[in-house]
Amino acid sequence: MNAKLKVAVYYRMGHVDESAMSFFQMMRKHYIEFIKSHGNWEFVGMYTDHSPGTAAPRPELERLLDACREGKVDLIITKNVSRIHRNIVDLITLARELRSLTPPVGIYFEDDRINTLDTRFDNLMGYMAQLAMEESRLKHQRIPPKRKRYDYPFDSLERSQPVDYLAHAVPKGECV
Repeated sequence: MNAKLKVAVYYRMGHVDESAMSFFQMMRKHYIEFIKSHGNWEFVGMYTDHSPGTAAPRPELERLLDACREGKVDLIITKNVSRIHRNIVDLITLARELRSLTPPVGIYFEDDRINTLDTRFDNLMGYMAQLAMEESRLKHQRIPPKRKRYDYPFDSLERSQPVDYLAHAVPKGECV
């Protein structure tokens, strides 16, 4: 008999309130049933981060990745690309790293039905990550200025004016 595939779920919550917790419980039940519906899959855990932004630390994702590197997880299931990374390079780098492990570890994006173990989907994954980055940028633009925690650099620069990036970094007359 073949060994069962060890499957973990990663879920990132943007905020924590009563409705989000209710939705989380519903998703947890859904994923456990989804995994049980595959006879050769074994549920090995659910890793959940409460991260409101793309730059927030995600200790549970790191713990999950460590478990993958230790051979405790064969497949990660998550709702969509933006749950893992919105940065294209980071996403593809992570997928390739996990795929290079022995045994290889895949990420299955449920909404998009993408499994990173299938190398044909590298380009599609990049496209999906690009969409996730754009979604994040548009969300940032919808936040009123008083609520923004940070501003993107150079948003206010005139595009017709050249920018001398070294003007303040190197005193005049000194070589770089």
